[in-house]
Amino acid sequence: MKVTVSRIITRHLRWFNRHLGDCTTPHILHVYSKESSERSILINLGVFDVDPSSTQGAITIYENLQRYIPSVREKPYTAIVFGDGLSCERGNDAHRARCNGLNPWERLEGCEPAVQEFHKEMLLLQDYYDEFFKGSSAADRGTKPSKKFLITGK
Repeated sequence: MKVTVSRIITRHLRWFNRHLGDCTTPHILHVYSKESSERSILINLGVFDVDPSSTQGAITIYENLQRYIPSVREKPYTAIVFGDGLSCERGNDAHRARCNGLNPWERLEGCEPAVQEFHKEMLLLQDYYDEFFKGSSAADRGTKPSKKFLITGK
């Protein structure tokens, strides 16, 4: 924690950077520092010619993605498949449709859907506006809609 806080302080406050910048640890050393410093190899897995908005399409996509997932004793590692909220919902539907599979591969256990951070932030922002922004209160002083009207005129 000390290392992280000292890096943040020296990065954003000039005086600390000037006088204490050489005292901070630029990189937190760990067991996998050497491996982490090597460049990653990115491989394009191609485009799947299926409809991703259907459950069957999501199942086909997940089956194709699982071909690239390593396994130990016939049990796949879990890889995160990032997407927007709707894609993750289709992935969850695919998991539910295949929950009675005979092995982990048939149950699509190699792929775990997760919402990307940007999309998650937008969903939270939308929830915030749904909760606190009521268009009907535009005439009331001090409310968010009245402030929006003052700024934009709409």
